[in-house]
Amino acid sequence: MAYAERSFSFLLLIIVAVFLIASFQYEMFSTVGGVGGAFLPRSLAVILLILVGYYVWSVSRNKSTAASAEDLPIKKVVIKQFLLALTFYLTLFLINKLGMLTTLGLFLIGSLYYFENNSWRKSILIGTVTIICVYFIFVHWLNIILPSGLFI
Repeated sequence: MAYAERSFSFLLLIIVAVFLIASFQYEMFSTVGGVGGAFLPRSLAVILLILVGYYVWSVSRNKSTAASAEDLPIKKVVIKQFLLALTFYLTLFLINKLGMLTTLGLFLIGSLYYFENNSWRKSILIGTVTIICVYFIFVHWLNIILPSGLFI
């Protein structure tokens, strides 16, 4: 495996660990008897930690040092991977300031536009529909209180 794949997998493991640690600031169960705001993020973080941990282990076991021309990452891809990791951190810290729905909406629209090369119109449409669905699923159907910020 290429050096870039190993380093990115370790970076992804660190991001998931930070996500798991950040989920401990919210309550796991609400006072009205349902699940709290930390249930889904903590559950997903544990699942991702297991999966990414296994991936890091499998990548680090295959320590081939001879990289062919196909294994070398393009500089643009490495920059996009770094920017994606940076936006994950930024999203994580903006959730408390702007609210979960606003932050995830901005992250989704921005990542669809920049990383997936969608048009602004399509990115905004998909982001808006996704956030509306997330709102109705979590707030109305599951009765989970999402972190609110400036706008909500």
